[in-house]
Order: sequence, then structure tokens, then C-alpha cells
Amino acid sequence: MRRINQYLFPAFTPDGIIPLHALIVVQWLKGFSLSRMIERNIDYHRRTGRSFKLPVLIRDTMELVEQIARFRAPKYLSAYVDILNVHLVSIGREDLIDSDVDIGTQLEFGVSSRTLLSLIELGLSRVSAVALYEKIARDDLNKEDCVAWVRERYAQFDGMDIPAIILREIRAKLLARG
Repeated sequence: MRRINQYLFPAFTPDGIIPLHALIVVQWLKGFSLSRMIERNIDYHRRTGRSFKLPVLIRDTMELVEQIARFRAPKYLSAYVDILNVHLVSIGREDLIDSDVDIGTQLEFGVSSRTLLSLIELGLSRVSAVALYEKIARDDLNKEDCVAWVRERYAQFDGMDIPAIILREIRAKLLARG
């Protein structure tokens, strides 16, 4: 983010809160819900003895997610990666380019793994995809692999502590497929 500010555009300012911007982006990519991010922010303020007004903290956290994780980070990190890839090609280091990674798409959906993206592509909500992903515990599954994983283990779902509403969504979106 500092390099983007220095060489592309001052998108992540002021410089002193870049660690906060980075934290928000990482939490978003890990699939944290907005409520979980707010809870963590409250815990941080309490732990460090910082005063806060709850409505302001909630609004500020929501604003950071919207403006940083969902708008600025996808836009400017994608541009940075594109420029980096052009440079790598120009110096003959194409081997360093990971064409499977699309940071813009990952940030748009708030997912950081192939499995999470596959679950969302199959029609699951982000919340359901994250809950199921935590049970799958693999990063490399495509859509077909996700459906196969669910079908193989669906009888065991009662013991997996998956909320009923998520089970209904899984049943409707993944098991109803031909």
C-alpha cells in the first residue's frame, strides 16, 4: 500500500493508518463477516484502553470495509499487480507470475482461496461459503470438487455444527444440482 501511494496514487492515506487498511483487507479476504470485524475492533479498543463511541466505531468499520477492502484495494492492488506483471515479463521472469490469482476478484467477493470462490460461484452466500469452507479446510477445490465434497459428507453434517439455515442453502444450491 505504501508503494501504491508512492508510485501510483495516494489511495491509502494517511500513511500512519496503512497497517489498519492492511488489516481490514486481510480480514475481508479471510472471509470475516462485518459483525466479526466490528467485534474485533471493539475488542482492540477495550484491550488498548482506547475510548470509543459504539455507533461511530461501527460506522467507521463499515466505511473502512466499503472504501478500502471493496473499492480502493481491488482497484489499486489490481493496477499494481498488472504493472508488476508487465515488469516481470520485460525482465524475463514470467515464472514469478501467478496467473491463478486475481486480487480484484478476491477482494470483490471477500475470498482468498479457490475453494471459497468456487462455493460462491455455485451460488452460496459469502457467509455460508465461509462456514462450509471452514469445514472443508482445503484451498484448492474447484466447483465440481466442492459439490463432490459436500455429497460425500452430507450425512455427517449434523455433527459438524453447521447452522440449519446454512444447511438449507447448501441443500438448495449444491445438492439440488444434477
